[in-house]
Amino acid sequence: MTKEFALNFTGLNSKVGMLELPVSPDMIATVTEIPRGQENWFKNFKFDMNPCKEFLKQQFINSDLSKSIPRSCVKESHAQLLTCIQKYLTCEGRYNKVYS
Repeated sequence: MTKEFALNFTGLNSKVGMLELPVSPDMIATVTEIPRGQENWFKNFKFDMNPCKEFLKQQFINSDLSKSIPRSCVKESHAQLLTCIQKYLTCEGRYNKVYS
């Protein structure tokens, strides 16, 4: 049935046997019970760096680090934890910088 559904899918509907099924984002949300929502775009979000200053080496606390923080600015005591977060939670592969 799945194969027949996929082969007959037109973008608006699909036909399985004699049954014609409408397909739309609203219908998918209803059938899967996953609420339909909009994706939040966070790329232009102004990040408050003040709470992060405790993780920085003393000489970099007052630097303008609005977009990213070079790894060399982070205290050694937090560097390993930061690498774990980058590798396993965010899947960020650029380890020389920390992005807000």
